[in-house]
Amino acid sequence: MSKSTLKLAYFLKKFNDNFKNNKMRYISYRRVFSSNFNFFKHLSVNEDFQNLPEKDIVLNYFLKAERLYPGSSYLTSVKLVERIIGNYNKEKKNKTDINIFNLESYLKTKSKEEFVDIFLEILRFSGPDSTINCKASNNTEISVIKHNNPKFKIDIHESFRNVYFTNQKELTKNAIVSIMDVYIERESELFVLLDYAKENRVPLVLVCRGMSEYCANHLKSILLKNNLAVYPYISKFNDEDPFLFDDLASVLGVKKISSEYGDTINRNAIDKLSNKKVRIKPTEIEVFNPEKDIIKKLDESLSKNNDESIKTYLLKRKARIKCNVNEVLIPYDKIEMLSELKNLILCYNRLLISGINKDNKSLEKISSVKEENVSDILSEELFNKLNVLGLVIKLKG
Repeated sequence: MSKSTLKLAYFLKKFNDNFKNNKMRYISYRRVFSSNFNFFKHLSVNEDFQNLPEKDIVLNYFLKAERLYPGSSYLTSVKLVERIIGNYNKEKKNKTDINIFNLESYLKTKSKEEFVDIFLEILRFSGPDSTINCKASNNTEISVIKHNNPKFKIDIHESFRNVYFTNQKELTKNAIVSIMDVYIERESELFVLLDYAKENRVPLVLVCRGMSEYCANHLKSILLKNNLAVYPYISKFNDEDPFLFDDLASVLGVKKISSEYGDTINRNAIDKLSNKKVRIKPTEIEVFNPEKDIIKKLDESLSKNNDESIKTYLLKRKARIKCNVNEVLIPYDKIEMLSELKNLILCYNRLLISGINKDNKSLEKISSVKEENVSDILSEELFNKLNVLGLVIKLKG
């Protein structure tokens, strides 16, 4: 082990101890705070750390830890120091139930009791399968607003944004909605739908994979001449959310138009329409009175699947469709609570998927399975990289 790496270890040891003993603070909105989630933030701006040659490599690994589990850069740092100075010993821990007692005990190791109590109160009000969004507010008190309609992140065609959303942020309409898993080249492909919308004097919300500029320009001309309201939303296929169209179609109670089924727009568009009340924004479609039959299928898939990444996506889909969304508004004079609640929510979500550990020697010592795994793996990888590091080139300029 090089002298430089040993110097890094002794610096981190002192820094870890100071952080553990709550000797670090940060200032925001003229208020002084401390938080167990801010280890990475404090380390990244420390002047002495900036002068260490390994700083960029260490920060990259610690940032990866934070992205995988909030606050886990501290535990990664502790285990890295133990590996370097030779007293690392991986303790065997038993996975335990995620009941309210264990959950509360663990969260209180991560944040102040006041914040944990507020989070658990919000959780009791919202429900364990809710989505919680926290925002700063001019309110004088913390408030929670419940939303029950599923919302889908999808953008209106750029050419139509200024047509409909120049003077208003959203529109609520009773409309016919068509989900097309196709790219539309010409406006003539839509004549059947446009005629139907005109005859029934109803707006049309059209969701597709894309639309040519030729089609968009001619479509706008048709709308102006015929006094029609058509809202084309575009979403290219996304590997991170491959079931977006399926989920949207399911809450609308229709099947999507797709070449996989041998569909064509002219032949199948009218049969695969939905008449729904929707709220539309430039980047979102919200569905009122949604169909939720697909939730049972998602629950079955969740019960059969053990892959963490797949379970995470299934839970995301379920949350989007079931839509128990709660908006928490935090007053500016309690702004420190905003980041704490956001991190507690992330921890809670990881705990539901990965679980909680209890130490064999001390049943009072409780930890996150995910955080322990992340810190074990990344501290080992970083230790091995530092161990073979012979030279660090520092560029100036």
